Amino acid sequence: AERMAWFNDLADRWKLGATKELLEADSPFQLYTCMDLYTRGLWDQIPLQIDGTCNGLQHLTALFRDETAGPYVNLSGGTDRPADIYAEVAGRVAERLVQLRGQPWADRLQASIRIDRKLLKKPVMVLPYGGTRGTIDEAVLEGILAQQPDGRYWTEGRTMVFADVWADWLMGNYQAFTTRALKDHPLLHLDAKRLGGLIYECISEVLPKPMAAMQTFRDIARKVGNRTLEWDTGFRTDGRDSLWVTQAKPKSKRSKINLMGFHLPGSVRGLQVRLGSDEIDPVAHTTGIVANFIHSLDAQHLARTMDWFVRHGGRSFGAIHDCFVTRASEMGLLKHCVRASFAKQYDHDPLANAVRLYDAKGHKAMAFGSWYELARLAGVEFPADGAWHPYNVLNSEWCFS
Repeated sequence: AERMAWFNDLADRWKLGATKELLEADSPFQLYTCMDLYTRGLWDQIPLQIDGTCNGLQHLTALFRDETAGPYVNLSGGTDRPADIYAEVAGRVAERLVQLRGQPWADRLQASIRIDRKLLKKPVMVLPYGGTRGTIDEAVLEGILAQQPDGRYWTEGRTMVFADVWADWLMGNYQAFTTRALKDHPLLHLDAKRLGGLIYECISEVLPKPMAAMQTFRDIARKVGNRTLEWDTGFRTDGRDSLWVTQAKPKSKRSKINLMGFHLPGSVRGLQVRLGSDEIDPVAHTTGIVANFIHSLDAQHLARTMDWFVRHGGRSFGAIHDCFVTRASEMGLLKHCVRASFAKQYDHDPLANAVRLYDAKGHKAMAFGSWYELARLAGVEFPADGAWHPYNVLNSEWCFS
C-alpha cells in the first residue's frame, strides 16, 4: 500500500513536471523512460523485476529449514512489511559499538561513520558467495569510504560547487591524513578490520545455521584435495538427465614477460600472464565451494521457474541470478512460479543428491549417494534441520519482491 501511494504521488507530480525527482534519481534515464511509458498508457512495456531477499542466505536457510533465520530473509509469511536482514545486523552492530564506548577505535568509528543498512549490505550479501573475513573487511572499508562527503551542492543559480567539508568530517578522528586520500590511512584500515570482526560476530548471532553450514562445506572441500568434485542439482524436466555441476579449477602460476617497445626501442614493458595446468587446485576447492554450491541452487531455481512460467503460458521473461523480470500483465504468474518452484526445490533435500569425485587423471574414484556421506568421510556434520517448512514461501509476500 505504501509503495502504491508513493507511485501515485510521483505520477501526480510528474504531470506537473517533476524535475527535482528526476535530478535526484539514482537512474534518471530509467525513471524518465518508465514514467514516459506510463503516462502514454504503455505501462505493459515497462520491464518489472522481483528480487530475492539476500538470495544466497535464503538458499542456505531453506537448505537446513532454519526457522530462526527464515523470518530475516522473508521465507516466512504472515507479515505486512518486509524483513530487512541488513538493517537487523546493522542494529546489532550499532548496539555493540555503544557497549564498546571508551575504546578508541570504537569511538573513532562512531564519530565518523553511519552504521546503517547501506554499510552492512555488501558485507552480509557476500557471505554465501564465498565471503571470508578478508572479504568482509574489504567491503566494510569500501562502505566507509563511500560515506565520505564530496562537498557538492547546488547554488540558487543551479551551479554545482564544492565545499571544503573534508577536514571537518575528519576532525578528531583521522585528521592527520587531510592532505592524502582517506583510503591510504593505516589507522582507518585497522579500524575497518575491527569493525569487520564485530560484523562477523553479529551475523553469526543472527544466522547461526547458515554460518555453520558454510564452514562444513569448506571442511569437505579441504578433504576433496586435488580431485574433481561433481554434484547433482536434482532438477530434471521432460525425462532429461539431471543438471550436474563440476568444480575443478586448475592450478596456475604467474609468469612475467618483458616486451621491447616497437615505436620506442629503448623502452621495456613487463606483462604478467597466468599459465594454467592440468592439476586441480585444492585451495580453490575451499574458497569456491560455498559460492559454487549456492550458484548451483540458483541455477536449479531459475531453470524450474522458467520451465513452469513457459508451461503456464508466460511469454516475457528475463533473469539475472535471483532477479526475475517480466511485464505487469504477467507478473502475477511469475510471482506464483517463483514461489512454487522454490518450495518444490526444498521439499526435497538437495544434500540428498548424488556426489562424485574423480582422481587427478579423470577416473571416477568415488561415488556418494549424498553430501551427507561425503561429510562423514571428511569427519564433519551439517547442521540439523529446523522447523521451517518450504511451503511457507507460498504465503510470503516479500520473499521475492
